[in-house]
Amino acid sequence: MKIMNFFFILITGVWVSFLIQGCASTAEQEDIYGGVVEEATEGVDTSYVTTLSEENKSLREQIAKLQDQNAKLQSEKNELEKNLRSLQESNTQLTAKISELGQQLEAEKQKKPRSFSKTCTI
Repeated sequence: MKIMNFFFILITGVWVSFLIQGCASTAEQEDIYGGVVEEATEGVDTSYVTTLSEENKSLREQIAKLQDQNAKLQSEKNELEKNLRSLQESNTQLTAKISELGQQLEAEKQKKPRSFSKTCTI
């Protein structure tokens, strides 16, 4: 029974709001809503809202600039990482070549016996 009463009141409220909406012209509705907005905003310092809006715009611009800078820095970072990998590969190749040359030098030293010449001075 309580549910029926609730639905009855709900449906009646919706029906009344449709009737009111249908009876008032658009101009009358704007007058009503405009008056409500004026009453609600009465005493509100709009300069503060304007200041906040300008600050918000400025912050959004700064964020956009920072995002651009971030993208550029990310691109530079990727390029530096690529160059680093290339240098590491070159270093590995040079280290291997130096090791190879060192082994060749040792092999040549072992092939040729050292000759010691004794010189006597009297």
